[in-house]
Amino acid sequence: MKNLINNRLPGIIVILVAFILVCSSCKKNNEEGVKAAPEIERVRTLTKNDTTYTETRVNLDSNKFGNVITKVPYDANVPAARWNGQYILMGQNLLTTISIKINGVAVFFNPVFVTENSLIFVVGTDVPYGPTQSNKLTLTTKYGTVEYDFGLLQPYPVITKVAPLLGEVGGVITVTGTYFENLTGVKFGTVDAEIVGVPTKTEIKVKIPAGVSQASITVTTAGGSAVSTNSFFAFKKLLYDDAWATGMTSYGGWGGTGDIANTTGGVRGTKSIKFNYTGYDCPLQFAYTGPTLNLSNYTALKLSIYGGTGSAGKTVKVELNGVATVWAILTLTEGTFTDYVIPLSTFPAAVNFTKIWVVENSNSKAPIYIDEIGFL
Repeated sequence: MKNLINNRLPGIIVILVAFILVCSSCKKNNEEGVKAAPEIERVRTLTKNDTTYTETRVNLDSNKFGNVITKVPYDANVPAARWNGQYILMGQNLLTTISIKINGVAVFFNPVFVTENSLIFVVGTDVPYGPTQSNKLTLTTKYGTVEYDFGLLQPYPVITKVAPLLGEVGGVITVTGTYFENLTGVKFGTVDAEIVGVPTKTEIKVKIPAGVSQASITVTTAGGSAVSTNSFFAFKKLLYDDAWATGMTSYGGWGGTGDIANTTGGVRGTKSIKFNYTGYDCPLQFAYTGPTLNLSNYTALKLSIYGGTGSAGKTVKVELNGVATVWAILTLTEGTFTDYVIPLSTFPAAVNFTKIWVVENSNSKAPIYIDEIGFL
């Protein structure tokens, strides 16, 4: 038996060695992939990121800001990438991929998830964009390099501030943000605005167009569009915004107390007009003493009121030109500024503007704060 084993041992060893060599060869071939140049067939998205910059009022004198990012599954062929986007590259002979570059800058890919036919890559914010770039994706493997028409889209514009957020038609406002290059237009609602001067990557100046009263502002560039989180009020005649406009003043009314320079806070500025009511009173009268202001040139009176503690559901009366028999009733909201737009048809007898009364109408002592008064 011993001789039999000894006689067969060399043959067994030869078979084992051959088996190991075959397995090693297979593993090596699997690791090295197909020995052919890579081919790219298409690039598709793995996820789509949508980001919005949101402003939320906290209380009378403070707001909070933050980005809201939403990821949505999205499988579609794309001709170009966006920053922080995740993409799947489809093709042939990809297993030995060494690097992927877009516009000459390397992008991240995880070798663990690379197969002969696909790989996943992520585009970083260091990849450049713009008309001077090559807009080429370059993929290199052990067996060759291939180029593919695939660039980087300009990032979506981001609006971080519009100042001021109200003004008169023909006035100039400033829109601040990022990625404003290759600007194609600015709109107030659906109305195009005239761009003033030369816009930069972070700032645009525009004229307030006619035909707008309240609207969001849209900035459109080669990268897409962004819409302001707050609406803009375009007044034909502004009466109060942190201070009285030329020709406007105030004087004593009846009951309670008033402060025309209250610094607790306004809709967007730092001041408002505070009324400390005692019930069925009007602490201040708002008067106009400038050149004749014919109301036929306007359609509505707009004002914003913040309801103080205890004001929820209470009402005030707005009376025009001292006529106490015709009014508009406004219901207050506690803890926030509310915009009120009153059609001037409410006051049929009014011809030329002289004064405004805001009269307490619920026998309440709750204070209110008034801001952004004007005609639309």
